[in-house]
Amino acid sequence: MLNLLHIQNFAIINHSEVQFKSGMTTITGETGAGKSILLFALDIVLGARVDKTFLHSTKNTEICATFDIDNIPNAKRWLIQQDLTETQDSECILRRKINPAGKSKAYINGTLVTLAQIKELATLLISIYSQHAHHALLQKENQLERLDIYAAHAQLLDDVKQSALQVATLEQTLKTQQSAQQHLSTQKALLEYQYQELNELNLNENEVEMLEQEHDSLANAEQQISSLHQCAHMVYEDDNNITSQISSTIATLQNIPAQTPAINNTIELLQQAEVYSQEAYQEIVAALGELEVNPEKLAQVESRISECHDIARKHHIDIKQLYPYISHISNALQQIQDQCQDLAILQDKLRIAKEAYSIAAQKLSHSRSKNAKPFAKAIEAQIQQLNIPNGKFHIELTQIDRTSPYGFDLCEYQISFNQGQLLAPLNKVASGGELSRIGLAIQVISSQKIAPPTILFDEVDVGISGGTAEVVGRLLQKLSHRAQVICITHQAQVAAQGQQHLHIAKDHHAKKTASQVIELSNDQRIEEIARIIGGIEITEQTMAHATEMLGKLQRTQEKTLQES
Repeated sequence: MLNLLHIQNFAIINHSEVQFKSGMTTITGETGAGKSILLFALDIVLGARVDKTFLHSTKNTEICATFDIDNIPNAKRWLIQQDLTETQDSECILRRKINPAGKSKAYINGTLVTLAQIKELATLLISIYSQHAHHALLQKENQLERLDIYAAHAQLLDDVKQSALQVATLEQTLKTQQSAQQHLSTQKALLEYQYQELNELNLNENEVEMLEQEHDSLANAEQQISSLHQCAHMVYEDDNNITSQISSTIATLQNIPAQTPAINNTIELLQQAEVYSQEAYQEIVAALGELEVNPEKLAQVESRISECHDIARKHHIDIKQLYPYISHISNALQQIQDQCQDLAILQDKLRIAKEAYSIAAQKLSHSRSKNAKPFAKAIEAQIQQLNIPNGKFHIELTQIDRTSPYGFDLCEYQISFNQGQLLAPLNKVASGGELSRIGLAIQVISSQKIAPPTILFDEVDVGISGGTAEVVGRLLQKLSHRAQVICITHQAQVAAQGQQHLHIAKDHHAKKTASQVIELSNDQRIEEIARIIGGIEITEQTMAHATEMLGKLQRTQEKTLQES
């Protein structure tokens, strides 16, 4: 609950500390006294945009709100997750500091935070229902939201939102891949044509190198044979061949008398040369045996090389890169095939996700259908008490055939004001005053299921008077049994319902105007209620009326507390 609101240098409030109590607090004051300023200040500390017209020209503005979170486990858990509190802390302090230029800093429990963090936490602490909030009920998505609050199926809503998010993510991924797949299909067709053409070449690894070597051998066979024959003659076959000359030289050296070591070494070397010469001749003979002049074989090799050159030229690559290029295309085709399989897997995942979404959305629809009738009946009972005695209220649910974070359902509030009158959409038939009462009834009924810790009603009773205003007060008083209710009001019947009564008044001094907030005693409450009833002139009659009204309501409240 909201314990304290501290305001400094904001609009006509120089300094104010407003302490709030549990139950129902009513806030009254003359028009222009600063009731709206109090609400604006609370809005700002909860993360709203700063309007510089409310700021002091030379002094910093500071607004601070203190909440008791001892019984708000969601807020405690959020603060712990954000590392903004200790587990045992039961108090949460929100603060905004704003300089005259409008630049602000936000704090939670003394730690500098973003406005987004302040706003997220605020939704767990307080709900503000302004005098114009009922206009939001004309929008069907807000009508559905109120039904969901009444139905209290937050987990079902979360399941649907998560399922819808998963479907949307998969659909986007699938769309991206399908777009890429169109390009891949064209690429695949080209690669398949290239691969078929290259595959028909039936090229083996290292075949190009071997062909080139074989071509060199066949193309130079005649010249090689001629040269080898010439070498054979010179080495061994001619009469004056190298081998025989070495042999003669050895014989001459051996016939020299008185052999010296040098001569002996020379003879040994020449004998080795003679052996090498004979071996060389044998190698020449062997080489001649391997060589042949084969024009047909040469033509075949040249044709194969030419075929490889043509294919390589067509694909703009070097002939020696043909075999690696075939492997590259094969790998590229495999990758495309894998991507096609991934697409099929993704489509299957999307199908499963849509089935899961459908199941979750149907469960949510069932819960909405189950709760729509009692919700409508409860609203109908309330609006009949709010001076619409013959009002009939109905909630029409229809389904859409698309994925939405809110499920399959569309919701429309329908109402009739007179007996025999057909039901019609709320936005078609309700006047401003009627809509205000209907909106209040919906807010109160929906909040009875899941009430925020603190609910602030800002002049929601505008245009309502007499017995209807008293009913509104009783509605808010009943709601205060479940949550802290703060109500800014102009109605005496509503103001008298509060356990705490705050009054906002202007204080004129030194040519300056300032607002102050005071908590009224019982006697002061009687005077304030009399002022609201009678206007400027307060008579004994209005005082008596105010005393009777306040006493009657206090007795009723005491009796209700005793019975509970």
